[in-house]
Amino acid sequence: MGERAGKELSGIDEVVPGTDKEKLVSKRIKEWWEDWDELKEIAIQTISWEEKELELVCDGKRIDSVAALFSPNFEGEVKEAQIRKIDLKYRDEIDWLHLEEIDEQLVVISLDSVLRRVRILNCSPLSNSPCPPYPQPIVYVRKSDLPLIKGSCYIRLETSLNPNASGRIIEAIRGGRDGAIYVMSHHDRLMGDETKWTEMKMGELRSQKEIHLISVPANGSLQPFPRIWGSEMLANTRDLTNVKMCVELNDNAVTMGSPGTATGKVAVYPSGECYPLFRRGVPIINTEINKTKEIIDNISINTGEARQSLTEASSWTPLEVRSVLPNLYDMMEKEEGIRIYNRLHGAFGIRGRKINVAPFYKFLALRESRREGTEIHLEGGAKLLHDGRLDMRRWNMYSREISKIWAKELVEEITNEVTRGLLTP
Repeated sequence: MGERAGKELSGIDEVVPGTDKEKLVSKRIKEWWEDWDELKEIAIQTISWEEKELELVCDGKRIDSVAALFSPNFEGEVKEAQIRKIDLKYRDEIDWLHLEEIDEQLVVISLDSVLRRVRILNCSPLSNSPCPPYPQPIVYVRKSDLPLIKGSCYIRLETSLNPNASGRIIEAIRGGRDGAIYVMSHHDRLMGDETKWTEMKMGELRSQKEIHLISVPANGSLQPFPRIWGSEMLANTRDLTNVKMCVELNDNAVTMGSPGTATGKVAVYPSGECYPLFRRGVPIINTEINKTKEIIDNISINTGEARQSLTEASSWTPLEVRSVLPNLYDMMEKEEGIRIYNRLHGAFGIRGRKINVAPFYKFLALRESRREGTEIHLEGGAKLLHDGRLDMRRWNMYSREISKIWAKELVEEITNEVTRGLLTP
């Protein structure tokens, strides 16, 4: 059954939440997981957008292309002067390609030799508020085809849009001991994605521990961050107290995890399925499917590693914050203390670069903004402004004032969290 279903899905190059393709994929996942103790399908509200037809012809030559998510219907001739052409060098650039003040009728983007549909945002990639779609069509072409966008271009784009669609979260549970362990993946994909149907192998996991296999839709929201929409919806509606660990799957050989997971590399992937759970305190590990069973069977919390992370992170916090960290340090001998520490992490990024996750992230971003001489975006959508014309004395004044506000908020948060933790049995 698994191999047959896998072959059936191998021809699907794109799965959009709330569509018949997602319904088919969900059905197959449930077949792969049908021998587990409990099987659930959870409906979540999502935005369903599909490209139905796209034709792009420039100077009589038809050019292969795909439209960006949420592009509108469009048909007509567009002169070259009314086309914005963008040639990207790196994948990470697309997250920061906020196309302000676009006057052109059409935007054409090239990324590499693969024809792929990549999400493009009309706001900061770290915003947790909805971003409005772009008013004009945006299409992707292969890098070798970008020079062909010239003269007069005819474009016909037909799409479907359902803002009230239902996506699916599939969950299988096998009972065990020592608290729940979530193993997560996502089953929707955009054209050009290289992800495999890992859900088939997930169903083969066996352990003495309580395992929850969870497959979520990643797309389907105008909210840029967290990146995996289905995980955010799940985390918002579930008590995570009994979740001991969340394991997200990748195709890389490197295993990494949040502080205290003893994976050998302390790092958190901001675009992973487990990130929304991590921001609520759950320890997470990012690994490949073939290593998952060994990791689950040997899960342990290394308090020394977590405390070392706190010690290092304290170096970029102001004095008033450091004054309350010893209480948190002492509490981190227990799992609840590490969960508090996890909740004090966040994401930040410099335009054009990869997004990073760090404890006390606002203070680290402030330091990096000064060192790099550039603006930095913070999780939630705020950004640290940096004007190169500003002398250092006035920059330090700005830095000090904003640091005072953050420090007051953080001291209160840490104090309240530690107090609640001490009162927890």
